Amino acid sequence: MICQVLPSVLLRLYSEERVLGIILDFCFALKSDEYPSNIKQTLRMVFELCERMRDSQRLSSLMASGQIVMARIQQRPMVSEEDRAVACCLLSAVSPYEDIANRFYVYLAALTSTIPIDESYEFLMRKALDECSPSSG
Repeated sequence: MICQVLPSVLLRLYSEERVLGIILDFCFALKSDEYPSNIKQTLRMVFELCERMRDSQRLSSLMASGQIVMARIQQRPMVSEEDRAVACCLLSAVSPYEDIANRFYVYLAALTSTIPIDESYEFLMRKALDECSPSSG
């Protein structure tokens, strides 16, 4: 429940980009290279925030969010299956495309399963890079 409520509360206080930044701070691995124990809930918050943007057709905000997420992902080496699953969750959450966003829960399930994620990760990274390129706007 907090995953749905917290983004709304934060949006009353801060801009969408700031709220995304606050939530993303909790998404990335701790110094020990382990993800926080509440990573699934945090990823759901990112998805809920972006779902609000999609529902209100705020595509420019969604594109800006995609650039923020992409920058965060590129700052960190994706060495483990868990890293790639988290990246897939984030990239699908911020996607302006419903068919990609609708796969969020599949990628979220990959965090605790043996579902191979490499092909999805490569596809989502290519798609996000295309969306973030200056010629795509």
